[in-house]
Amino acid sequence: NTPTTTPTPTHTPTRTPIPTPTRTPTITPTPTATPGSVTIAMNAQGGTLVYPLTNGAMITLEVPPQAIENPVTLRITHTTPPVAPLMLTQGFASFFVMTVVGEGGQTIPNSFHFSQPAMLHVHYIDVNMAANEEEKLDLFTFDANTLEWHLAACGATSHDVINNELAAPICAAAIFGVYV
Repeated sequence: NTPTTTPTPTHTPTRTPIPTPTRTPTITPTPTATPGSVTIAMNAQGGTLVYPLTNGAMITLEVPPQAIENPVTLRITHTTPPVAPLMLTQGFASFFVMTVVGEGGQTIPNSFHFSQPAMLHVHYIDVNMAANEEEKLDLFTFDANTLEWHLAACGATSHDVINNELAAPICAAAIFGVYV
């Protein structure tokens, strides 16, 4: 009898399945959207147009009696600035355009002027703004001819840093920016 060699069995490792990691969903707050535009029909009696912004900020336009001679529709629309202004801080900033539409539905060009100043109130959120920056917050208008931003008020501007409100008299429809 001749001895036979039996091969030594080799060990084959068995893979243990690794569970696939499950992602934990991150809850992202939904921002409050600034409306596309708000409009109001006005006549010689005047009126108030309220434009809500994100996070509780708000723009209010108060048109006094006799500031508008013929009935019009005033529209405020959020906009991206045509030319970015030089801003001193990354705090509150908002850009919007005020458009005036006549009785026949035609847009009156930026040459529209109120017979007497309308008052534009901006209730802002002071996140990321120091108190001394709030005092510098102002209303600007964009000049399409020079491509520059200029102070928009046609009278004295007031700041209420306690209640986070800027009030400025305006004399015309335009592209506006509120920033420091």
